Amino acid sequence: PRPYDPLDSDGPDDNKIEAQMPPFYLILDGLSDPGNVGTLLRTCAASHVTALILLPGSCDVWNPKAVRSAMGASFRVPVLEISKVGEKEGLDQVLDLLECCGVEND
Repeated sequence: PRPYDPLDSDGPDDNKIEAQMPPFYLILDGLSDPGNVGTLLRTCAASHVTALILLPGSCDVWNPKAVRSAMGASFRVPVLEISKVGEKEGLDQVLDLLECCGVEND
């Protein structure tokens, strides 16, 4: 399969059910417990989340405890990490990314 590109208009490779669903993103802001991050990755996989977005201060999804608690979901859910440290710059980057992915910002 091809790598996930959030700016690609076709979206990620999905089965027919997922392709008919609107984009669904989960944004983690400062979630530092790796067990919780892994659990949320599992939840993302079960809920057909389009992508998980990590804001600065969030635990690395490749932390061994996060990988263990994700039980393989780390390899099924696209993860986008926002690298800007400043709160305003990070928020602007997330909003720009979501707008490019078709999410309306009112």
